[in-house]
Amino acid sequence: MDAWLSERLLQLRETDVATVQTWLKAAQARLQAGADAGFQVSLVEGEVLRAQADLDESRRQRLNAWATLRTVADVPGGPVPLADPGDPLPLPAAGLAAKFETSALRRAIQSRLELEQRALLHQEAVATSRWSLRGSYAREGEERIGKVGLAYRFARPGEGQALRRETEATLQATQRELEVALLELDARFQSALIRLQTATAPMPFKGFDLSLNAVSMRLSEGKERPSEALPIRRQLLEAQAASNRRLQAAHLLTAELQALTAEVNP
Repeated sequence: MDAWLSERLLQLRETDVATVQTWLKAAQARLQAGADAGFQVSLVEGEVLRAQADLDESRRQRLNAWATLRTVADVPGGPVPLADPGDPLPLPAAGLAAKFETSALRRAIQSRLELEQRALLHQEAVATSRWSLRGSYAREGEERIGKVGLAYRFARPGEGQALRRETEATLQATQRELEVALLELDARFQSALIRLQTATAPMPFKGFDLSLNAVSMRLSEGKERPSEALPIRRQLLEAQAASNRRLQAAHLLTAELQALTAEVNP
């Protein structure tokens, strides 16, 4: 979704640069005709510089977003057009909490604790073991001799207690680490659930092109001055960008909740 959003914002900035360049020509024509003061042209020239800088930044962000996408998906080396994601799938809040309690992520954390405990106990058993198998192999003349036997290692004073304390300390640290991981996962789910319950459906901003064309026409006809048209243009740009970001946020929220409540595959 980051790559898609960066592409849409880049397209928006490209359109904006073309718009203010057209407005600059209109402002210069009005200046030559004596219809406007010179500062009106300066205002549009400043907006052209700003729009070009925003366009350069959007290009950089798109390249960064595409590079990030390449690390998780098999995509071409350079950015290519992406399809619109469409409307996010509706997720009913009811039942999500129960699914989260038995989700694959929670079970993975709990299973990791069990594996860590077994591994530590196994290491302790190996370290405190007294009996072991020993063997040797040698050649005596033309004969080959192999020897196999049992060996017993006498424990050093306090060795067993020291190993037990070390194992218990490591187990406690591991358990605390995984408890923190569960708390963080729970907080992440609660945050996503609250956002789902309070979020409104993303609404597309359908009036951007029509409104911008209307302002451009009024400017060319002398019904608007650049000082009046430029603030309207910025508001329209911000509204369109906000609409794209809302759609991205809705899809990300749906994907996050689906990942947090995914069940263990049989």
